[in-house]
Amino acid sequence: MFLCLLVLSSSVIYSLDFGSKFVRLAKQKPGRQVEIVTNDQSSRHTPNYLAYISDSDEPNLTGIEWVVGVDAERAIRKNPSHGVHNPFNYLNNPKDYPLKNITPTEGIAIALTTYLKSFKRKNDKIIITVPTVFSPHARRNLMNAFKLIGISTAQIINSNSALAALYAVEKLPISDNVTKTVLFIDSGAIQTELSLFKFVRTNKSVEITLQDYRFTDEIGGDYIDDILFNWTLTKLKRPALEVEYPAIRRSVIKAKERLAAGSSTVIDVTEDFGQQITLTNDDVNTMCAEMINKFEKLIENITADEVELIGGCTRLPSLSDPIKRTFGESAHRSLNSDEAVALGAVYFGGIQSGLINGAVLHFIRPSLYGMTFETGGKDIVVFSPGDLIERKIVKIRKFTDFNVTLKITRDPTKFPRIKTSLVPTKDEVYADIQLVNLSKFTRSITSQIDKSTKPFLSFMFDVSQTLDSLDYISAALTANVTVNMTIENESINQVSQTSWKLATEVTYRDSEMDFNSSKTLLDGIRGYRRSIANHRKAFNDLMNFIIDMNEKLNYNQDMIEVTTEEERQVIKELLSRERQTVDLQGQHVSAEDLEKRKNLIKETIGSTLTKFDEFSRRPRAVADLQKVIAKAEKALDTATTDNDTINEVIEYINGSKSLIDDIAQMDNKTVPTITVKKINQRRTNLAMKITNLRSPPRKPKQKYFEKDPSAYAVQLEYKKNQTSIDEHTLKDNETVTEEIDQKEDNKEL
Repeated sequence: MFLCLLVLSSSVIYSLDFGSKFVRLAKQKPGRQVEIVTNDQSSRHTPNYLAYISDSDEPNLTGIEWVVGVDAERAIRKNPSHGVHNPFNYLNNPKDYPLKNITPTEGIAIALTTYLKSFKRKNDKIIITVPTVFSPHARRNLMNAFKLIGISTAQIINSNSALAALYAVEKLPISDNVTKTVLFIDSGAIQTELSLFKFVRTNKSVEITLQDYRFTDEIGGDYIDDILFNWTLTKLKRPALEVEYPAIRRSVIKAKERLAAGSSTVIDVTEDFGQQITLTNDDVNTMCAEMINKFEKLIENITADEVELIGGCTRLPSLSDPIKRTFGESAHRSLNSDEAVALGAVYFGGIQSGLINGAVLHFIRPSLYGMTFETGGKDIVVFSPGDLIERKIVKIRKFTDFNVTLKITRDPTKFPRIKTSLVPTKDEVYADIQLVNLSKFTRSITSQIDKSTKPFLSFMFDVSQTLDSLDYISAALTANVTVNMTIENESINQVSQTSWKLATEVTYRDSEMDFNSSKTLLDGIRGYRRSIANHRKAFNDLMNFIIDMNEKLNYNQDMIEVTTEEERQVIKELLSRERQTVDLQGQHVSAEDLEKRKNLIKETIGSTLTKFDEFSRRPRAVADLQKVIAKAEKALDTATTDNDTINEVIEYINGSKSLIDDIAQMDNKTVPTITVKKINQRRTNLAMKITNLRSPPRKPKQKYFEKDPSAYAVQLEYKKNQTSIDEHTLKDNETVTEEIDQKEDNKEL
């Protein structure tokens, strides 16, 4: 296992796993263990849906309610054109986005405002996991979504890197010089990913090398669901209506999940069709033979010391049986297969930021994409698909144009086991680079450049911790310069190579999104969401008050005790009218008006509420006062103070008893003259007087000498038989006082 220590910090690390079917959020607070964050339905995962609620197909986007998860799934079921499933997949193909007048980046930003409600933008950090095949375009679009909502501490990592981090923390032995190969088979709803990592542990680091990578979006649980759903339709006693499809699909999915623990089950459609359809693993294998064959080819010719199964689809016998036949006993499920990516991403961020103290994780992996550098009609290869992701430097000695274009390239022959629509099939322009004020800069240094050499430009590409790809770009001008080595003799010169960093402007062609207009859209949506939340709260508060008040008028014995039948009837009629008004107009009235309406009701029945509140709380207040009275009477027996103090306490006790007698005589149906506040104040005062009973007797007040000589005749009486002060003592005091006065005069001087 990984030796890690939690370090105290003020920041919280979050991770978001955007699975094809569910979104999972994990976090680690300072000094705490990693945990999965539950949603509003107390579930550990949220369905990956985004939708809006509106009667119009092209509504005002800032004047509608946007929802995610279960609410979005229901909205899409009602109107499929109002939402999207797995919006993150469209970052690679924005043109296929089904929602109108909004980009995938903007849609994801809307979803993030719901997922990250508790995120503190100044201190907290968020790690987002994406499939390794996510293109640089898609990664930058995702990062733009975070920028739109004001989060600058986001970081993207590959999902298989999160799995490797989790394994390094929880499973890798602590001993030095450990070498181990682990194959992660992650099969979810629509994607299956194989990642073969080699772990090498040394004293202070763990080197993690990606040795093989395979990916397909042709294998997953949703494909099995579709096949079983269509098969089930043919087994029904009557043709199913389209409105019945969702219920049938849910029954099919439940039956498929039960097959993971048995050889046969039933698809229960009794409620709508009065039948149960038997389903066996053999049936599934027969119907899904093509997909199973693709999976068997995907996992062939690969060996590992250990095989970790991730994702819900690996539980199905259709996939688990081929895995057992291929890898035998080395295949197992020792990690939390459903939440492994989210948990591992938090570990990755914690180790990287120092929140978790332990060995450093060093990843070595090839790039699935290449990059070419085009300037002046000439293409220069920065790196090719399959090259290790590390710093690359391109040098140009002849340049006529200060504008450079970067292209993303793909070579299917380098990764033949990757079959997915997420990977672009042709080269794409990634960014344009413009060198700022290069001519002006070169003229300023012409006198320094050695005439026998020619300067050259160099562009550096590095991996930032933001996108987990080669996305950091900088440029420099390098030339030989002549340096005078002495002040006395100008002929003693030396030639040395010097580089000047150049200012660059990089324009990414990652989307057609206009940031300012998108920011305005997001601000409008968040403002509307806040107004909706405020309105919903005000509406619920008013309705709850009316319902609660009606229940008290009908059933609460205290309310019946303090009100007359006529008074209760008047209030009931008032509440009934208000409820009808709120039911008819409440959705069209502002939150402020609803709050005013509730306050007006409270003001109208204020005397009744006061009587009820006082009557309900009075018994407890009186009982507490009686306890303090008993405590005070007991304290009188052991009092150590003077008689005056004792008499004061006795008088206050008697007054408190009289107050209790007066309370018993009050008419409950009128506003009380003796309030609970007054009772509690008397109890507090009496409790303070009890402490005075334990104090020593009070001494007569002593008067202090003053500078005025006439004050020296002050009488100090300590005992009854001492009536005056000795003349000798008075003279001594005069002497001391004169000395003090002299010192103070000297100070002032």
